[in-house]
Amino acid sequence: MKLIYAEGACSLSVHILFEELSVTYEAYKVDIKKNKDVLKEYNPKGYVPALVIEDDQVLTEASAILQYVADYYEAWHLVGAQGTFERIKCQEWLSYTSSEIHKTVAPLLTMKEKLSEGAQNMFIAKVEERLGFVNEHLRDRAFLLEGLTIADMYMIAILRIVEHAGVDLSQFSRLQSYKKKMELIPSVKAAIQEEKSSPLFSDRVHFNQTERPLHS
Repeated sequence: MKLIYAEGACSLSVHILFEELSVTYEAYKVDIKKNKDVLKEYNPKGYVPALVIEDDQVLTEASAILQYVADYYEAWHLVGAQGTFERIKCQEWLSYTSSEIHKTVAPLLTMKEKLSEGAQNMFIAKVEERLGFVNEHLRDRAFLLEGLTIADMYMIAILRIVEHAGVDLSQFSRLQSYKKKMELIPSVKAAIQEEKSSPLFSDRVHFNQTERPLHS
């Protein structure tokens, strides 16, 4: 499998999953702005992540990719088996993180300079409301579900984006503790470090094993 990702994006969640599974994969770091044309060859939507699988088929959207990879490696403890309540709860959290947190904070990153101060404050307030729900949910639990799942991998990626967007997490003590704890997990640390240290593919994404060693 070949993962196309950008540093600091939601694609970190998929990167974490591959590290947690300790499987061989290829990872290609792109700059969303500079490599837009390249990115659109694999994802016409123009953003990450994109995952190239068998027969050069491409999957997009972090929540779909996370479920596909977890299913492919039969990592039921990270996603819940198909048809179980655990799987549905995991999907519920993936949906909430994507639609209610990620999409709400996006304007603060992609078009902040075009927003009035009032509009910025409105988006921040909406994000904080949604984070407050997560903070309360974590009152009596270490993870979003019973143990570490792909929902947590997506959540930590989005929390880092939220913080980068300038939303203050210090008002959410449990959520802040959760973020710090997640960032100490070996697979999370490894993915973050890999994204920081890896060079960009400046022109085109060449899926050639001689250009980049496989992760294992």
